[in-house]
Amino acid sequence: MCVEDNFKLPPTLFTSKTLVVLNLVSGIVLKVPASVWLPSLKVLDLDSIEREKEDTFESLFRGCPALEELYIERWTLDTNWVLNISIPTFKRLILICPEDHFRGGSDGQGCKVVINTPKLEQLDLLDYVSDDSVLENSSSSLKAVVDIGHTHSITETNNYGSHIHKLFSGIKNVKFLDATLSFPTEDDTPVLPTLHNLTHLTLTADHESGWNFLTDFLECSPRLEVLTLKGNGQLGSAKCWSPPQRVPNCLLLHLEEIKIKKFNGEENDFEAMEYLLKNAKFLKKMTIDCRQSNVNEEFCIWKKLIGIPRGSKTSLLNLIF
Repeated sequence: MCVEDNFKLPPTLFTSKTLVVLNLVSGIVLKVPASVWLPSLKVLDLDSIEREKEDTFESLFRGCPALEELYIERWTLDTNWVLNISIPTFKRLILICPEDHFRGGSDGQGCKVVINTPKLEQLDLLDYVSDDSVLENSSSSLKAVVDIGHTHSITETNNYGSHIHKLFSGIKNVKFLDATLSFPTEDDTPVLPTLHNLTHLTLTADHESGWNFLTDFLECSPRLEVLTLKGNGQLGSAKCWSPPQRVPNCLLLHLEEIKIKKFNGEENDFEAMEYLLKNAKFLKKMTIDCRQSNVNEEFCIWKKLIGIPRGSKTSLLNLIF
């Protein structure tokens, strides 16, 4: 069911025994009656919906005992700072908090997201707004796509490093992770928790953070098997490549495949590639996208890469030009 501007929701909507999919779009203020019972509802889409009260969504969720999938894009003028999502039957959550979100109350309070979903299997979180994201009782088979930025106007109490640490502590059982992060300063770089179950990692970093992300994730992912690296513009950074002080367990015991996208051939890029090739003892394949506008640049990259010694005698280096 779709709702258009100025449409008044009929009371019978909240007690439908047969409704399976509900799609509410922007243009309404959601008012939830005291009695809500949607026993068949499995998919709920709340696209830029204004909440009458801070607990409006929670009141709706309590009346949906079979709910499995939830999509929420926060209304850009939402002044209800805390968003609580507590659904025991839940399997997939897509939560979008856009960058242009009006944030911070008159008392300096920032936005907060609390997710308590013990059966959650898939999390898609794009959040350029919240000062705090808390995940409780996350599943051991979780797949997560996380895009957390710091480009918004932060409140004085916001600590990006602490925010990231708390978020990853909540999904520390994740197996498949696609993360886009951006550390604003060295002083605010988070200490990541150990991700014991992580086997597949796709990491996207901006130019300022560059390969420093890689060091952190190699150290905290002891069972990593497949690593994909992407960059916003380029993978290298103005900062020097700082390899781990000790070779991480994932390189010594588990890492089998590495994929590099948007390789630009800066010095830091080669240093990182050399470290990975030298220390990944069980590497089977590394694929590097070296496509450049200049053929001579491609040849120089090829010449450097094939000369790097490898720790795995059976590894295959696949270069794309």
